[in-house]
Amino acid sequence: MTVRDGAFRLDGAPLRFGGTNCYYLHQQSPYMIDSVLDDAAAMGLPVLRAWAFADGTGKGALQPEPHRYDEDAFDSLDYAVH
Repeated sequence: MTVRDGAFRLDGAPLRFGGTNCYYLHQQSPYMIDSVLDDAAAMGLPVLRAWAFADGTGKGALQPEPHRYDEDAFDSLDYAVH
């Protein structure tokens, strides 16, 4: 897959898809991430958009304060992307 002129392309052809949002995906355990992705696949959703940001001090915060990152919090985001 590539992006050209602001559009996704697959094998040179425009790629259009239906999907869903799951903003909290990276704030879950691997078990829950697998469960969400399995459910999305079972519903025929080929794309799931996960928000890869979380500022503040709450659970799963990637950036608890400006210019400081919680490297441990990136583990579940890395798992979800993988």
